[in-house]
Amino acid sequence: MDVNSDSALRTVRRQCDEGLLEFRRGRDVTVGDTPEHTAVIVRSRELAQLVHRQGFRSNELIESIASLQ
Repeated sequence: MDVNSDSALRTVRRQCDEGLLEFRRGRDVTVGDTPEHTAVIVRSRELAQLVHRQGFRSNELIESIASLQ
């Protein structure tokens, strides 16, 4: 059975957008727990990357998040 590679990639991208799969460049594609959980993990990684690019340390991010409660 032949599968069009463009169709397969679109399907994987859509599933990533929905939080069903998690794709990280240079790493494997993993199955998410739930779309909501996966979305939080993806956004958390993006936030951590932003914080590090801005010169902050991980513990400063953790303290900042803890103070929001």
